[in-house]
Amino acid sequence: MVQNRVRIVDVADALGLSTATVSKVIHGKTEKISDETVKSVQQELENSGYIPNMAGILLARNKK
Repeated sequence: MVQNRVRIVDVADALGLSTATVSKVIHGKTEKISDETVKSVQQELENSGYIPNMAGILLARNKK
């Protein structure tokens, strides 16, 4: 397993936000989130080197 991987919780902790807010920004559901917050989350994702977990994405898509 890959160690030192950046997780949503790491990004949320760094910005003082909830994991739900970070997740919503990642998935483009930003209707109820301020532009400033969206920009700060996107910048932190880029700076931290966040990479989405493909296994998790595939599991979520197949959950019907």
